[in-house]
Amino acid sequence: MSPTTALLVARDLAGAADQVRDHDPDVAARLDHDRELLLESADPLTVTATATLLGQSRQTIHDWLKRGILDTHPAGSKGKLLVNPRSVVGLLPFIDEWREAGGTKRALGIIIAHLEAVETAALLQHADSDSQGRLVIHEGAIEFGVSAD
Repeated sequence: MSPTTALLVARDLAGAADQVRDHDPDVAARLDHDRELLLESADPLTVTATATLLGQSRQTIHDWLKRGILDTHPAGSKGKLLVNPRSVVGLLPFIDEWREAGGTKRALGIIIAHLEAVETAALLQHADSDSQGRLVIHEGAIEFGVSAD
């Protein structure tokens, strides 16, 4: 199975789990488990493959990597950036929403701003205070779109 196909299947498994979670939590748990197994074995994506999958330019993918919307994968070497497949899967539902909204740059900007606002709120929720009452956000406390709970 190609890396992009694996990520699309992982997205679909998450959607199926969400649809049945309230009335059949055991099935949802099995779907979540299968999704995790698939993601654990998924290869990292190149910037080009990520751009193709998400329908964005390579420059946009580089920008999202810099902004933390997507995560790099540590397997990249010799200056070659690889993209963490989990961060791509986490972004797929929002890209689908963007496509349904007409695929305009304005709609994408609104969706990305919303994602960043949610991320900021989650970081603040998990922050501590130092002795002077300043917020301290611990590195690694949260991944994009995934709470630390």
